[in-house]
Amino acid sequence: MKNIIIIMTLFILVLAACSQNSLETSNKESSLDNANDVNESRVLLNELRQEFELLVLPQDVLEKAIKEVEVISDGELEKEYIAFINEMIVEIVKYSSDFERLKGLEKYDQYLNEDVKQSLTSAIDKNTSIEIKLKDAGYKIEFMSSYDGIGSSGFRPDIIRRLDAKGKSYEFICNQPCAFMVISNTVIEFNDLKVKSIFNLKDDKDQIVNPLSVEALVEIARLDSVNSSNEQKESTEQYRAEQEEKYTVRLGMSKEEVLSKLGEPKDINKTVSKFGTSEQWVYYDGVYLYFEDGILETVQE
Repeated sequence: MKNIIIIMTLFILVLAACSQNSLETSNKESSLDNANDVNESRVLLNELRQEFELLVLPQDVLEKAIKEVEVISDGELEKEYIAFINEMIVEIVKYSSDFERLKGLEKYDQYLNEDVKQSLTSAIDKNTSIEIKLKDAGYKIEFMSSYDGIGSSGFRPDIIRRLDAKGKSYEFICNQPCAFMVISNTVIEFNDLKVKSIFNLKDDKDQIVNPLSVEALVEIARLDSVNSSNEQKESTEQYRAEQEEKYTVRLGMSKEEVLSKLGEPKDINKTVSKFGTSEQWVYYDGVYLYFEDGILETVQE
């Protein structure tokens, strides 16, 4: 009987030892797998950083990083990934004005620090189109290609001078010259002193309304005025000189150079003779340009 007890005891001890060895082996294998996963994630992070350095808008790199951070078990490495994600989103916010792209970044909110969240929110608000904002307020925008001789190539200082010369009244929606000028219920929107859009506002009865009475547009203009005063040098002579240089054409310019400054003309009238090819370019704001064999020879306003 004693022998049986001894044998059973030894058998139990052997089983316990085997189980312990098996558990230790399993733990070692698990630790090794985890270590391998961490190493692979770190290698991937380095690769993504290299890709990031080559891109202006690293959307693909961002999505790869997000996918990886969701499965990382190493706390320190997770922090590195999250810091990298914030760095990329800062870059995208800096260079992108695409509303849909910026809006799509909100789904990564859980990984963003407060400063980046605030920057993203500001960028989304800034790039929400005026059409969307006014539609939400119950108004419809009716865009126009030109109004009273003012077209897409118009330059704000020139427009103001011409209106003043004609004795025609106009108002800016904010208290100082800003992005929105109103002429007889028609809005002229500017960007960098150049005409960006021309439109009327209509209510739910399809009637044109006075833009100055539309609170949503007044608020958009107010925010634009604040941003302009904070971000631009418009009030300085230096900035005005820069903008005039940007949109001023000079005799001797090629057609390509003129297009880069003024954009496409309203009409082009071409004459071909034995002396060469002449072109007259007509712009909405009453500017006529004359080219001889592709070179600007005359400017008439």
